[in-house]
Amino acid sequence: MNTNDTTDISAACENKTPLGKVYVVSLARAAERRQAISKQLSRLGVDFTFVDAVDARQVDPEWLHAQVDEVAVLRNLGKRLTGPEIGCALSSNRGIAARSSWKTT
Repeated sequence: MNTNDTTDISAACENKTPLGKVYVVSLARAAERRQAISKQLSRLGVDFTFVDAVDARQVDPEWLHAQVDEVAVLRNLGKRLTGPEIGCALSSNRGIAARSSWKTT
């Protein structure tokens, strides 16, 4: 989501569409982006939490590549994934895992 575009969330809030809890996956080092998102979502009354993304710049490249089945990737894509591509996929998995562990009461 573009940090300057709250159209979809605003429309949902105006229409009283239940969003549930929102999980924002972002790099822990992206302080300005997190602050802007926090401000917008808080203004809209959205229940949210941040999930730290996997930062490909901060982890060992060998570990990063060990997280994927490189044979399958080569077979299906015809190329190796870059570190940021793997980080993005792992970050999405973190967001899904966070959502799965959240319990409604």
